[in-house]
Amino acid sequence: MHYIMLYLILLSGCATTIPMSDMQNVSEVGAYQSNVMPKTIEKPVGASEKTPKPPSWILGKEHSGFSNARYLVGIGFSDKNAVSASESARAELTKNIRFKIQSLMKDYSSNDGSFVESFVKTETDFLLEGVQIKDGWYDPVKKVYYSFAVVKRKYVLTMIQDQIDALTATVVLVMKQANTFYDNGDILKALVHYYDGYNESSKLLPLLRTYKTVNRFPEAPSLAKNVPSANNFKEKVQSIVSGIKVEKIDDKYKSISTNKDVSFTIKVTHDGIAIPHLPIKFHGNSYNFVNRTTTDLDGICQATTNGSTILDEENFAFVEAEIDLFRLSKRFNYKLKKDLFGRLETLDVTFKRFKPVSFNFTLKDTSIRTGNSIVFFIESDMPGYLVIKSPTDKIFPNYIMRDNYIQRNKMYNIGGTGYEFKFLVKPPLGQESVTATLYKEASLKTILGEHKIDYEIVKGD
Repeated sequence: MHYIMLYLILLSGCATTIPMSDMQNVSEVGAYQSNVMPKTIEKPVGASEKTPKPPSWILGKEHSGFSNARYLVGIGFSDKNAVSASESARAELTKNIRFKIQSLMKDYSSNDGSFVESFVKTETDFLLEGVQIKDGWYDPVKKVYYSFAVVKRKYVLTMIQDQIDALTATVVLVMKQANTFYDNGDILKALVHYYDGYNESSKLLPLLRTYKTVNRFPEAPSLAKNVPSANNFKEKVQSIVSGIKVEKIDDKYKSISTNKDVSFTIKVTHDGIAIPHLPIKFHGNSYNFVNRTTTDLDGICQATTNGSTILDEENFAFVEAEIDLFRLSKRFNYKLKKDLFGRLETLDVTFKRFKPVSFNFTLKDTSIRTGNSIVFFIESDMPGYLVIKSPTDKIFPNYIMRDNYIQRNKMYNIGGTGYEFKFLVKPPLGQESVTATLYKEASLKTILGEHKIDYEIVKGD
C-alpha cells in the first residue's frame, strides 16, 4: 500500500526553481518516460557564443505549455549532459515535495522523526512513476543543460484519494479486530492491533492536508464519523499498558543451595486478566544467569537455574524478572514509541536469595562453675559482624572491644587467649542462655546466621 503526498512547490531562483502559485485541477497524466529529452536541449551546431535568450520557465515564469494550475514542476540542470539534467529535474521535484510533506507532518505530533522520514521517502519515490520530462534547454555560454519535469495535479489527487479510501477502510477494520481480541481476553494481540491502528490512522491527517494543498481549493475529502482517529487508538494503547502488572509467585523460600536448582515464578496480568505469550527475561544481578521465556495461558512463567550460577562472592543472589522489550518489539509492525511503552521498562520484580551460612557457636563446657570464665568459640564460612547477647545484656561487642567483624573460615575464641577481657561467671545458679547473631552489615540489618546455647551455672570450689 502506498500513500502519495504532494504539495504546492515553491520554486525560487532563475536556474533551479519556479513559482507554483494559483494551481488548479488538471487532466490525466501521461506515462513516465525516463529517456525523453526534447531536441531543444541539445547544443546546436555552430551555436553563437553570445548569451541566448533562455525560455521563460528558466527565468521563473510559467511554462507556456504547462500551466501552474494543472502541473507540479521541477527544474534541474547539469554541466554533463541532458540525461543528468533530467535526473536533476526529477530529484528537484521530489525534493520539494518531500520538504512540504515534512513541514506538514511536523505539525502533527503523533509522528516521530524516523516515522516521518520513512513515510515521506516511500510515498515520493512511488510518485516518480508519474513524472515526465517535457522540455529542456542548453546554455552554450555557461555550458549547462536545463530540464523541465512535470506531474499532473489530477493524477496526484487521484492517487491521494485512492490511498485515503484504502487507509480509511484499513483503520476501521483494525479497530474492529483489536476490540474483538480485547473482548476475548487476548490482550497482547489487542495491543498489537491498537498500535497498528494508531500508526496507520496517523497518516490520514497529513494525507488530507496534502490533498487540500495540491488541489488549492478549500474542499478536501472528509472522513466518515465511524473512522477512528489516531487519538482513539492511542487511548486504547495507553489503557492496556497502564493496566499491566507483574508480580512474584511463591516467594517464601529465600535460601538456596549450590548443589540444587532454584526456581523463580511470576505472573503477568492486565486488570486481573492473564496475558499469555508475553516474552519475559530473567537475569542475575551481574547477568551471570539469563533465561528468556514466555508466559503461559495463565500468564505465568518460570525460570530455573542451579544455585551456584547466581550466588555472588558473599553467597547472595538477586534475580530480576522483566518484560523482554526487545523480543516484544518484534511482535509489532512499528517501532515502539517510548512515550507509549516506556512504562513497561519499569515493570520488573526482584527475587532475593541467599545460601545458608555455616555458622558455628559453641562452648567448651555447658556446665560452668562460678568464678570461672566463659570462652565462646565462633566460626563461619561467611564474613560478618558478630553480636553476642544474654537474655538481659549485650556481651559482645563491648566497651573494651568494639570491633566485632569476623573473617570467613577462621576460628575465634571470644573471651579467651589474646583478648583483653574475660567473661566471668557469677551467681545466681541455674540455667542460662546466650545467643550469637552474625550480621551482613555493620548496621546490623541483614542476619546471616543465629545460634542459641543453653548452659548451667553451678557453685564453684
